[in-house]
Amino acid sequence: MLGLSDGPSVPTSLLMESLFKLNLRPEAADRFWPLFRSIGETNLADMRQKLRAFVAVSEDHIKKSENDLVASQIRHLVTEANSLLDLCESEPDAEFVPYVLAAVEYLVLLDDAENDFESIFGFCDDAAILVEVMRAFNLEERIAFTVNSQKARKSA
Repeated sequence: MLGLSDGPSVPTSLLMESLFKLNLRPEAADRFWPLFRSIGETNLADMRQKLRAFVAVSEDHIKKSENDLVASQIRHLVTEANSLLDLCESEPDAEFVPYVLAAVEYLVLLDDAENDFESIFGFCDDAAILVEVMRAFNLEERIAFTVNSQKARKSA
């Protein structure tokens, strides 16, 4: 369990909420914040299991639609989500942890602000949430390094 029982700090939450509202569609922000507020005591293994279940459901949709663009989007988002969860695991007390967990929770929701499989734009809101979390905590370079390291290990 991650030590989040007291929830995120109020000043940071209020600051982040105002930043997110500036950069996200209102529907996405409205769906993200309740997830963020309900993170509490979160088991990282459970979050990884939810992500694996999401991948399984996504693969079924991809096979039916045969849409390479959606498949590529899903692979990229799942890779980023796994890298973010790796960061949470290595730094369980970091300030970004509840935001990352809420972002991954948002990703695995199939019917969020933009239904994931109704159009090729279905994952745009999911990507925006992940990008916003990475940008807010300057995680982009750390994630890029992790993703590139994973690719190098696979090709070796």
